[in-house]
Order: sequence, then C-alpha cells, then structure tokens
Amino acid sequence: MKRSMIAVLSLVAVVLVVGRAEASPVIDGVITPGEWDAYHWFTDNSKGPGTGYVDNEIPIFDGYLTFDHTNLYLAFRVQDTTPDTNRDFLYVTFDKPPVAVFNASVDALYWGSTPTTRSFFGEAYLTPDAFPWDRSQRASTWGTDGGVQTGYNITATYREYEMLVPLAAIEASWGDTIGLKIQARAGQYTSLTDPQVVNFYPDMPDGITPVRSDTRVEYAGNFAAVTLPEPATLAFLALGGIGMLLRRRRSK
Repeated sequence: MKRSMIAVLSLVAVVLVVGRAEASPVIDGVITPGEWDAYHWFTDNSKGPGTGYVDNEIPIFDGYLTFDHTNLYLAFRVQDTTPDTNRDFLYVTFDKPPVAVFNASVDALYWGSTPTTRSFFGEAYLTPDAFPWDRSQRASTWGTDGGVQTGYNITATYREYEMLVPLAAIEASWGDTIGLKIQARAGQYTSLTDPQVVNFYPDMPDGITPVRSDTRVEYAGNFAAVTLPEPATLAFLALGGIGMLLRRRRSK
C-alpha cells in the first residue's frame, strides 16, 4: 500500500506542478532570494552568430519563467557594470499564436526597457520587402491596455527586470504555444566609440541580418517555443493516473 500511495503522490506532483507558479512573484523589479529560483529558465553566456555586433559572450544574463491560469511571469538578471546610459536595454519579443505563422496585421509584440524609458511597448508587422521574414516595428499600447506590469532594478553590477503579462494581452490561452526572443545589450562605458555588446536568447541563427533580427519570427530557430498546458488535460491525466493505480492495487 505504501508503494502505491507514493506512486500516486509522485504522479500528482509531476502533472500538476511542472511549469506552474506555486506562489506568484511580486513584480517590483527586485529578484529577491528564493523568489524566482524554482522558475529558472536559462543562463546565456554563449557566443551567438549573426548579431551584427561583436560576437562575444557578454552580457551574461539569466531568464526566469512561470505562469498561472491567467498570467505569464518573466524575470531577467543581466550582468552589466557599465554606466546607466540609454545604450543598454532589454527587449522581449512575443511571437503570438500560432507560432511560426504570419499573423495579420500584427505578427509579434514586444516590450523594451532603457534607463530613460523604463517600459515601452510595440508591435512587429510584415513588410513588403523581398525576404518573406522581414519585419518592421512601431509603437503600440498593447501592454498598457492589456494590463502588463513591469519592474526594474539598476545596480552597479547588474540590471534586473520583472514582468507580468496577461495571456490575453499576447492573444494566448491555455493549450497555445508562444515564441519568445530576449535581447540584452550592455551599455557603453565612457565614450561613444566603446564597443556595444548584445546577447540574444536563443542565439541568433546564421543567415539573417541584424536589422529587426529579433522580430524575424518565422526564421527557424530564432524564437524559443513555450507551450502552456491545457488545465483540463492536466486534471484528466492526474485523475486517470490515480484511478489506474488504485484499480491495479485493488486487483492484487
């Protein structure tokens, strides 16, 4: 009996907890110890090709991701010791569902932050250029109108960013897959001739130019896909798995 009960509890834990926010983070821009640890998504210190900038591994940054029934939660910590100038920023671009398919008239949505403009929103749309994946960008109010919350924290050694994005604001719902592209740029030090360094997650694929490269949504490998499980499916699997184990126990 003990073995069966352990199996039941393990199944419930795996099915119901993976990817879900157990306690919603506080969107104040400060990544407090333990607040995001369970939601670590990636550490990017790779040399990405195709950026159009110096291809080195800085700025190194970490991403965190979780969600609940209505919201997507994101956080990023960028290692950056440069002065707090408008040359450093963070961009997060969302490929709306269905991913890797042209959406008319807006194909992707993005949020950005610079020291002088802490939170700005825009949208990417298909251009009539020769290449089918070309995009341009324009300002938008989708985030403020959609209830997106953001926070930031600037220190001498790193930048921290937090976001709450209602799924409805990116036209997503449970069962959908969304695409995410994150771009972090370290600021210049003391002179406009200092090199700027940009790190992308995922790395920029070979074969595309840096102009609006973060919004080339349909180019293979340019976006990271994140699937939001269907709650009904999770509940069905959990209850079905429990019933199966109990029936197996009774038959012995």
